[in-house]
Amino acid sequence: MTRVTQRSVSATMLGGLQANLRRMQDLQQQLSSGKRLTRPSDDPVDTSAAMQLRSELRRTEQHVRNADDGLAWLGTTDSVLTRSSELAGRARTLVLAGLNDTNGPESRAALAAEVRALRSALLDAANTRYLDRPVLAGTALTGEAYAADGSYRGDGGTVSRTVAPGTPVPVGTTGPEVYGADGADDQLFAVLERLAASLETGGPTMHDDLDRDLGRLDSALDRLTTALGLVGARTNRVEAVRAAASDGALALKGSLATTEDIDLARTIVDLQMQEVAYNAALGATARVVQPSLVDFLR
Repeated sequence: MTRVTQRSVSATMLGGLQANLRRMQDLQQQLSSGKRLTRPSDDPVDTSAAMQLRSELRRTEQHVRNADDGLAWLGTTDSVLTRSSELAGRARTLVLAGLNDTNGPESRAALAAEVRALRSALLDAANTRYLDRPVLAGTALTGEAYAADGSYRGDGGTVSRTVAPGTPVPVGTTGPEVYGADGADDQLFAVLERLAASLETGGPTMHDDLDRDLGRLDSALDRLTTALGLVGARTNRVEAVRAAASDGALALKGSLATTEDIDLARTIVDLQMQEVAYNAALGATARVVQPSLVDFLR
């Protein structure tokens, strides 16, 4: 038969009070942090699930950021191509005006000067930068996509962004895709320079030269239109994938909250019940632990 002493009764009561205090402390910590899982020992299974959800959420949020960066790159490229198309269209209008036989040398010289000004504006547009990188230079780390003479300084690499697991999407466009390859008859900068020279020099072959280069200018304009369509298609694709990734991130956040966040109302009720239990334990302890002989000898 087990012998019960005052000391053993006191130790048991104190152990119970400590356990009650520990449960109250855990509930108070959950209320203050809003988290049900504050350490792996709280629930090893849910802790493992929460870690996996957080890892997946980080990947998904990175894909959203990649998509945002890709959309910004595509938006900059779209602005460049739209501006280039407008400038090239204006140059075509000037050249058509230069075909009028009523134009004298001074009028043609003025038209040539404006065509060269448009060429210079096109070069400025071609060297547009995003995050300090020329958007039409491919993957080359160069200061500009085109030199002043119209030669390409970039490379043929394609800038891409991974917007979903295993799904890199090209967002970059190289200069030759837009303005034509160096040395080609329909390279836009070379065509504009030849058109300006033909307007300036005049002569018996001017009409033939202008007609020939007008056809090449039309080819360059068609290439710009095609590039604009490609940029638009890529933009639509990235926007669709970004929307899916954003929805996925929201769903993961919801699952994570369900896994590790507290049920506020339930936790408050649990804390109140634990406080009642602790107060009851204090009362029971006060009644059970009776004064000892030492108390009378004081």
